[in-house]
Amino acid sequence: MVRTVLAVAATAVLLAAGAFAQQPSAAAPAPAPTTPPPVDFSKVEIKTTDLGDGVYLLEDQGGNITVATAKGGIILVDGEFASLHDMIRAAIAVLSSQSVKYLINTHFHGDHTGGNAPFAKNGAKTPPAPAEALPTKTYTSALKIMMPGRVADLKHITNAHTNGDTHVWFKAAETKNPLIERILRRS
Repeated sequence: MVRTVLAVAATAVLLAAGAFAQQPSAAAPAPAPTTPPPVDFSKVEIKTTDLGDGVYLLEDQGGNITVATAKGGIILVDGEFASLHDMIRAAIAVLSSQSVKYLINTHFHGDHTGGNAPFAKNGAKTPPAPAEALPTKTYTSALKIMMPGRVADLKHITNAHTNGDTHVWFKAAETKNPLIERILRRS
């Protein structure tokens, strides 16, 4: 019994000594964590995928953008970073000569909303109205945005990435495309 206790005590001392030896000394500071270099947006490439029925996927550095064409304009889901605005606008111009009528943000992070201001400037053809004259459209569960030839169903998603996430569904564009499953898994 005494031998067992001594063996256990000796093992504990050896293990503690090994662990202590692996600790950094007070004289040697721990290495600083490395941060990735900033993204060079001038080198970003935008890939366009036709999802069918006038709906397209734009993939870039930060994520996915949906472009839905309609007879009265374009519905854009997420504007990405402001630095990518010109590239996104050029990719949209290849798809349609129409302007963006609605820009829907799926949530409030900058990689989804950064392009809001540049796209708003593109649409401003007349002087802006005073703030109190601007309509505000919000919702708590669901909303439909309808244009000739296109309906966007917006649904609030509770307990998602943020507390303001929106799911945007273009029912007429639904297809049995395996790419859609990949996109949904990536979002």
